[in-house]
Amino acid sequence: MGNFTAGANTPTLGVGGIPQSGILDEQVHAVDGAITLSSGAIHITKGSIATLTLAAPDHDGQCLKIVSDTAFAHTVTNTTPGFNNNAGTPTLTFSGTAGDSVEVESYNGAWWVLKSTGTINVSYRGAMQVLSANGAITAKNGLCIITKGSACAATLAAPTTTTDDGARLTVISASAYAHTITQAAPGFNAGTPTVVVFLPNVGATFECVAYQGAWLIVNAEGTLFGNNGAIQAITGDGAITIKNGLVVLSKGSAAAITIAAPTATTDDGGVLRIITATAQAHVVTSAVDGFNAKGASGTATFTAAIGNAFTIVAYNGHWYTVSLLNVTIA
Repeated sequence: MGNFTAGANTPTLGVGGIPQSGILDEQVHAVDGAITLSSGAIHITKGSIATLTLAAPDHDGQCLKIVSDTAFAHTVTNTTPGFNNNAGTPTLTFSGTAGDSVEVESYNGAWWVLKSTGTINVSYRGAMQVLSANGAITAKNGLCIITKGSACAATLAAPTTTTDDGARLTVISASAYAHTITQAAPGFNAGTPTVVVFLPNVGATFECVAYQGAWLIVNAEGTLFGNNGAIQAITGDGAITIKNGLVVLSKGSAAAITIAAPTATTDDGGVLRIITATAQAHVVTSAVDGFNAKGASGTATFTAAIGNAFTIVAYNGHWYTVSLLNVTIA
């Protein structure tokens, strides 16, 4: 053990919270319990998952290094105010690999995560909402799980400036459908995009953090973001009815899709991005004018892979192709 105690008698700390004497206190945890050391090294040696707690620090500049000496997914919970001063009750969760570690430092009554080795997850025990029908996401700090058995159209209100700052929201799909989340004003990332579209996969997700009245996207997997215009999800055969925005095709077999020619002048400048969320050879047919002012029926045929797409722009009554990703125009 080292030669100083935690709390008011802790000696002056040097760089990284190490005492100027160069000697660190240590604490070994072979069972569940509370971390009582406020500066030094914590070694978790329990032969199964350890559940530990850590109280708020009593003064600035304290530094703890927490090391997992055993290959289990140990957890360390800081009830108030939460790691990184989060309003919820975040928990540090170790990945289950011996040698993983995390360093935290105290400032202004909170423990701040500085760095980690291995995979250390910080989870926030906020609210949890299950969305089984179209509607509003009301959770602002926590988890929203979408379970609807068809494409869900959900809305998300803007967070409140200052009051909600730091809130972290994760939205995850528990059903394989092309759900949409609309945040109309000010839009995600304080402007664009305004719509998040889920690929029809269980586990598709995105995570956002509230700051100054906007939801800022920090992580996404299996989701698409529409910047402007409308969004249309087509789950079977059918017609593209929008003239500006994003179209997501998600039929489980090759879909037969139609699109009408745009109206000259009225629709000029409209941009459509058409993407497949299923690995199928969908066909989009423009029966009268085709594409690129063909003047006869034309088709856009996808190769069978998720993520293939093409972009078209309207001008003077025609759809012109701007980009193609594994789509053939004929």
